[in-house]
Amino acid sequence: GVQILLTLKNGVVAQAEVYSDALDTELAVEIRQRLTGWRFGSRDLADALLCAEKEQVQQVGQYLLEQNL
Repeated sequence: GVQILLTLKNGVVAQAEVYSDALDTELAVEIRQRLTGWRFGSRDLADALLCAEKEQVQQVGQYLLEQNL
């Protein structure tokens, strides 16, 4: 699983903390880097992740898109 904690400033992700139990230790780092600087909302956050090469990152993006944030 993946846990994402976001700090927002004026509706934009100022900081993302990502925790994952995946064997890929870089997964959390990539998600954190991709989300930082994006406007908070399902579509925007999903867009930040859906263009990734890693399928696991894309899956997190798809999940965020379905959440109606």
